[in-house]
Amino acid sequence: MATHPHGPISSTNGHGSSGLTQRKLESMLADYETKANAIRTTLQLLTGHDLTKKKNGHTTVLAEALALDGARTTKRSHHGHARGAQYAAMLETRRVNAAFLAGFDPKTPRTPAEVAAAVGVRAKGIGPLVYKGYLRKKRKGYIRTAKPYDPLRKGGGGSSASA
Repeated sequence: MATHPHGPISSTNGHGSSGLTQRKLESMLADYETKANAIRTTLQLLTGHDLTKKKNGHTTVLAEALALDGARTTKRSHHGHARGAQYAAMLETRRVNAAFLAGFDPKTPRTPAEVAAAVGVRAKGIGPLVYKGYLRKKRKGYIRTAKPYDPLRKGGGGSSASA
């Protein structure tokens, strides 16, 4: 009899009956064979097999779906804009934010409406700029902090540790 590090292995579950019946084992075997076949099919598709082959004169449904998905995702982003246009819009938003922040003074509090009128941009919500540390609330307005804002950097600004 084989030994186990935690004691002898019993063929019963402690109540006198077998823990895994033959029927359960056969069921598990069939389940694992199904899973293994699915994995084999996926590997064949990933390595390029069956993508270009025709079966009974028709390409597989999965190959058609992959081709359609690939064509769709290369043309448009998930927002419906071409990727170049989306990037340009993001840069424009950052440019407007930089101009808006430039209108605030480090000592004199100003309201967002005053700054928007002076700079010539649309009045906007400033919550994200306050949250990120570019502006601080003071009396009835906001003042500019020393944190640098770089519109070309991802996230819009620099770290507070940089000088």
